[in-house]
Amino acid sequence: MDPVETILQTTPQLQPPSGQYSAFELLKNEVNLASQEFFKGADGTKNELNRRRNIRPKVVVKGVRQPNVVDGHILENTQYKISSNREETCDWLNVMIAQLLAKYRNDAGFNNRIVTVLDEIINKQSFSTFVGPVTITELSLGESYPRFYSAAIRVSELTSNLRGEVKFNYDDQITIGIDTQVLINWPKSAIASLPVSLTMSIVKLSGTIAFEFVTHPESAETHLSITILEDFNLEFEVKSLLGHRTKVKDLPKLSSMIVSKLRSRFIEEIVWPNSKRIRMPMLWSDLQEKAEKL
Repeated sequence: MDPVETILQTTPQLQPPSGQYSAFELLKNEVNLASQEFFKGADGTKNELNRRRNIRPKVVVKGVRQPNVVDGHILENTQYKISSNREETCDWLNVMIAQLLAKYRNDAGFNNRIVTVLDEIINKQSFSTFVGPVTITELSLGESYPRFYSAAIRVSELTSNLRGEVKFNYDDQITIGIDTQVLINWPKSAIASLPVSLTMSIVKLSGTIAFEFVTHPESAETHLSITILEDFNLEFEVKSLLGHRTKVKDLPKLSSMIVSKLRSRFIEEIVWPNSKRIRMPMLWSDLQEKAEKL
């Protein structure tokens, strides 16, 4: 017999007062429902508790704004007016960067590491069959320091984000020297070779460097995008020496070809709209991953 029916049969039948029959019936139904809930099996109770544990209230995070709203909020609170603020000097930044470069230039271990890395990169490239192994013979990081000036905040034409722009000028000689061989493959492979010595220097680099924070539209990842605007000036100096006994010095056509290749590679790597991106670390990434799984 159902437990609820047993209770009702053993309980004296009360008669509802006159004119209150509907309320009494309602109370009786509530008692029946409560009794049924009480006498549910233990499994049902556990299932209900587990269900309630899995239902978590959604946390409302305050202060989250859309990117364009964030930019406006930042400009308002920092009292920065793009249209009227004057461009700023970077004297303090120039001193800090000069100190950093000086430490690296005087570090023999750092210079040796650069030579090793460059040697690995150059010799891992897939050169044509008429170029032999490349050996780095000279490396100079220069003696002067870059100068940054006229820093300002602008609006990016491509993303409409706030973008920092800083003009710079670097007059120095960053030099790398290499030795290699031009292989002669006729009438058979590597039948002869022609020694080649090259010294390539960057003697001037100026322009405007721009940087902005870019968030991927399909994820929360944010990158620092660094690019050089198209008004840059890049000048190379190439010295060459070919041959064994009778050496040919500084062939104009060879120098022009090398400069053209270096300039094209520079544009492909970092000149706008191309850029270098540095992924910004996510704070509390483990907590974020757990939160997304809820």
